[in-house]
Amino acid sequence: MAGCAELFVERFADARRHLSRGLATAGGGAHKHIAVNQLLGLSILDQWAGRLDAAQQHAREAERLAGEIGAPDAAGLAVALRASALLWAAPRRRTAEAVEPAGAGLRATVPGTGWWAGSAPGLLAVARLMGGDPAACLRTLMEGGGEDLTQLQPPSRSSLFALMTTAAAQCGDLASAARAARAADAAAGRLGRPPFQQTQADRAGAALALAQSDPARAAALSLDAAPAFEVLRMPVLQAWTLIAATPALAAAHGPAAALGPLDGALEAARRCGALRLYEDGVRARAALTATATAPAPVSVSVSVSRPGGGPLATLSVREREVAELAAAGLSSRQVAERLVLSTRTVDTHLGNAYRKLGVSSRVALARLLGPPVA
Repeated sequence: MAGCAELFVERFADARRHLSRGLATAGGGAHKHIAVNQLLGLSILDQWAGRLDAAQQHAREAERLAGEIGAPDAAGLAVALRASALLWAAPRRRTAEAVEPAGAGLRATVPGTGWWAGSAPGLLAVARLMGGDPAACLRTLMEGGGEDLTQLQPPSRSSLFALMTTAAAQCGDLASAARAARAADAAAGRLGRPPFQQTQADRAGAALALAQSDPARAAALSLDAAPAFEVLRMPVLQAWTLIAATPALAAAHGPAAALGPLDGALEAARRCGALRLYEDGVRARAALTATATAPAPVSVSVSVSRPGGGPLATLSVREREVAELAAAGLSSRQVAERLVLSTRTVDTHLGNAYRKLGVSSRVALARLLGPPVA
């Protein structure tokens, strides 16, 4: 239980050590109640640390144990955590696979009945925002926590108000976005502005500044938050922050100035297998390089077997999925688990992709499919 407490006071290394030790020593039926809490805490830590496969595995085990002991709130949160990890790990086209179970997880909980039940609305809100529905994100937060989020835990409020700021800005409601940004900053202040809380307040301020056509302030706040996430060893949030900051950096300092931070985001996303963010970063980089450099004549020919250009056009759908995941840094075993294939099948598809693309290693594949060198 010390590990659970340390999780929410930002003693993350201590939390992981105590939760892991407790889980390793648990045994017998009575210990299942404690093990569920340990597994949920580890799933949260794994997701923050970019260990997305481990986050899903811990969540699955927590769901199983919660079902055995009749703990619907814990089971619901476990489902939502598994969906949240999948949201980052899967390509964007699989968003619905994460949003639906996140909603099912929230529906399995009983609002106001405990700490874990109050964590599920935030996970669904993130999924709905990333799924392109900011209005649904706002509804989820309001229904789960009230307009001031008083029904949700204080350590979560800075990040949830930051989420609310972004969603309101995307809906064009700048007044609500400004209120949420102020609330994020106040929530961090009430807790003494520890690093994680302050980064969330900075993210909220950046989203508001960008919506208010102040890209210089948005860029400055984002560049304050991103290194803090790196120090906290939270690569998913680091990458998400930098990718979201790209328009502000480009508007404030020019497209070329945004390339360095964006490449840092791509590297962070690739290392932790956050394929969704990697895809978003590649698109953002392509847009930047298109505006940062003037078009120049080219002398290379484009094969007719690659309609629309693009190195992936010669691949089958499955070869493309395997190639994208391998380029993002996943091992064959991880790709197999993600796509529900055998490792041998993955290696066969990867070999076919290598042959068609004219490469011979994952490093070369990543260079081909990743962002061009500026």
